[in-house]
Amino acid sequence: MGRDYLTFGEYNKLAGLSRGEDVDLVTHASGIVTCGRRGAGLLIVDTIAHDALLLYRSPAVLEPDQWGIPGGAAKENIEMHRGRKRLESSLVTAVTEGKEEMRRLPHGYLYTVAKHHRVPGTSFVYSTHVLTISPEERERFVPELNWENTAYRWDSLAKLRKDTPPLELHDGVHHIVRSRDIARILSLDAQLRRE
Repeated sequence: MGRDYLTFGEYNKLAGLSRGEDVDLVTHASGIVTCGRRGAGLLIVDTIAHDALLLYRSPAVLEPDQWGIPGGAAKENIEMHRGRKRLESSLVTAVTEGKEEMRRLPHGYLYTVAKHHRVPGTSFVYSTHVLTISPEERERFVPELNWENTAYRWDSLAKLRKDTPPLELHDGVHHIVRSRDIARILSLDAQLRRE
């Protein structure tokens, strides 16, 4: 039986697999602009406190001045498939973007099953992977933010799930933290850490 997660040594190598081309902005029929056709990110969660790491999006990015998660657009590979360039996997995108935005990733378990969110009015799909870390790793981990974010904070998943979150939260993140899939992953993680 296969595992549902990768260890630090396994997921840390994924960033080296990102070899595609950067993507252009896409304006959808609805007028909404996205960066590429697909994106991915990391929801980093302290397994005991059930707090999530949030990054404050800088004025220099799409959808600025909101709390979000590390992530970005999937790069396009050179090879073609059915007349379109292939996109890198969501795991590779999530890890690569996390390392770009925070310089490194914390040690933990990265779950391979993603929660997908289609941005309303577009064909853009964002895949979020959960990276669970221990409270000790949370204390050790200090993100070194690049230009895409200006601050970071930890906040309770319970507070973030409310209909009106207590801070300016990116709509996609609000959708993800309210998902039952996140609770299921945290339950699996608790079992893993007891073993």
